Amino acid sequence: MKVAVLGTQASGKGTQSHILSVIMGVQTASVGELLRELQNEDSKRGHTAKIEMAKGAFVDDDIIMPLVKDWVSKHPEGWILDGFPRSVEQAKKCESFFKPDAVLYLEVPDEDSKKRISYRRLCSKCKTNYNLITQPPHSPNGTCDKCGGELVRRGDDTPELVEERLRHYHEVTEPLKEWFAARGKLVLVDARKGIAEVAHEAELKLEDLFHRKARARRLKLWGLIFLALAVVTFAVLTITGYILNS
Repeated sequence: MKVAVLGTQASGKGTQSHILSVIMGVQTASVGELLRELQNEDSKRGHTAKIEMAKGAFVDDDIIMPLVKDWVSKHPEGWILDGFPRSVEQAKKCESFFKPDAVLYLEVPDEDSKKRISYRRLCSKCKTNYNLITQPPHSPNGTCDKCGGELVRRGDDTPELVEERLRHYHEVTEPLKEWFAARGKLVLVDARKGIAEVAHEAELKLEDLFHRKARARRLKLWGLIFLALAVVTFAVLTITGYILNS
């Protein structure tokens, strides 16, 4: 199974992607994480990615496309990718190598998104994500549960950059709903609910989509079988009639 997870800022894409990866038994990755790793690369594309992300802008396709293509090629058995594609133009460009079976779209209003972002934290050492409201650390001193690192705000979570990312989302990313709906791949989920509720609804809707696709494939296969049988029957009757008449 190959699933793309899209949605507004702080809609829970990362959290739901990890839950689905456990359920489906496939690897998950976030384009944001791939880009943040790239920033540490001492190269032209690494420096460019760092500059663009610091401005809250979308990183150029010349950088993102090779990252995504390389990652999905390493997981042919299935994957869950969070935050890609980010525009209809990207979706068109990557059709040759990016073929999700479904696109899970998580929706929350902008005000909820801003509120969630204000509580978002990142471990300064191992980069584990937290939310002080929905996913707080269990550690009594408020440090990372995995490595004990200090929890800090992400560098791109300033109010100005959040506004810029939301503007980009509505102008550039939101049209993807119509794009994937037209291809029968869209699964919409209201992400204002609790994590468990959202995960349950996402699982049920994805299962329903996959079952409907499986039924459609079976019907198509039986249609081809019946067509082949009809052609063979017609050919046999034609040949038999020709022999009898001669």
